[in-house]
Formats: sequence, structure tokens, C-alpha cells
Amino acid sequence: MKFRAKLHKYDNEKLLAICDADLIGKSILHNGVKIIIQERFYGEIEFSIDEILIELKTASSYNVMGKNICKILTDESLLHPATILWMGDEDKPVGHAIVVR
Repeated sequence: MKFRAKLHKYDNEKLLAICDADLIGKSILHNGVKIIIQERFYGEIEFSIDEILIELKTASSYNVMGKNICKILTDESLLHPATILWMGDEDKPVGHAIVVR
């Protein structure tokens, strides 16, 4: 399983944007709003979950998109299931969450 990730730095803050790699370029419709999962935000490089977990240690916040990354971060106690917004089709939901430390 691969993920895309990109570190965004603002002053002393670090936002790590992470998504399931297969979502790049796709769009999701949620409550009439079209959300496009873009490479310029989530990055061009693929990472393993081990690499992602290392980067998360220094991030002050993270933005995650995808069923797989949401499940893994929930299993790792880095994301509470109640904070996940499920979007898209009922048969293929896409999770989205933002965590600020």
C-alpha cells in the first residue's frame, strides 16, 4: 500500500498532507461540492506507511484523504474515528480528516 505525502511549512508549523496514492487526480462529490485530490497539495512522491509514521512525529498538523490512511491512523491511535468525514459513493467511501496538535 502506497501513499502520497507532502510537507507544507508555515513559519514554525508543519502540515503533512497525506492521501491514498490511487486517489491522486480523482474528484469526489460531497454535498454538491466537487473536491479534486491534487498532486500539488498531496505531493508527487509515493511513501510507505512506515515513512509516513516517521514524518507524522514532527508534524504540527496533518490533512488526510483516503480510506486506507484513515484506517491505519485510527489503528495507530493518531486519528479518532469520529473525526473522519466520509465522502463520495456509499459503496466506495473516501475518508477525510484534519488533525491539529
